[in-house]
Amino acid sequence: MKRISAILVIGMLVASTAFALERNTITVEGRGKARITPRQGQIYMAIQSSDAGSALASSSANAAAVLQLKTKLESIPGIATRQIRLGTASTTPRYRYDDAGNASFEKWVTEQQVTVTVKAKGASNLLGLVYQAGTEHSAMVNGPSPVITPKMQENALQRAELSAISNAKLRAQKIAKRAGATLGSLLEIQAGGDSMPQPYRARAMAAEAVQAVPEFTISGQDVNLTRSVVFELLK
Repeated sequence: MKRISAILVIGMLVASTAFALERNTITVEGRGKARITPRQGQIYMAIQSSDAGSALASSSANAAAVLQLKTKLESIPGIATRQIRLGTASTTPRYRYDDAGNASFEKWVTEQQVTVTVKAKGASNLLGLVYQAGTEHSAMVNGPSPVITPKMQENALQRAELSAISNAKLRAQKIAKRAGATLGSLLEIQAGGDSMPQPYRARAMAAEAVQAVPEFTISGQDVNLTRSVVFELLK
């Protein structure tokens, strides 16, 4: 009796496997999109000083220039000291090379970065004043850029993926209906192309005087992706 039961179980497994192999499927590409709305914007400024005599002189000149810029930024209504972050100053030697490739010392160069962070909402004029202060103090200005954290990216990616799956299901249902079939269960999701915004959208600005206060807008960014989704197709 046990032998007969074992044979029946094996027979059922073989039949089930054969059914799975004969299962009809449909693969549809879905497109998804999710928007990241930044809460903050940033402007980066690099102050560079140099001296042919000594590294200390270069470093001292840079420290004085950075202090002047920081004082100017703190005088802007709406900018608090906590919104200004000073990077670590670095001093390196710079060399010049002749046609034969021989190097000779030229000067010491010191550079320090200053970052200003503001709330994105209503930041247009404020960012313009920060940008203007940077250019007036001969800083290389980069930005403004939206602040996009890895957590914000991950959240947007999840929402975009759900959107892509819904889009694929809707397209698959239409195809199945035209074929006189019914859409079954979702069987598999295959990764496609992802278009993720960078944490910071850099826009280098030349160090030049600005006559009027420029206006900037910290806008949202979109995450776009595609997913190939496999569904069971029922007759």
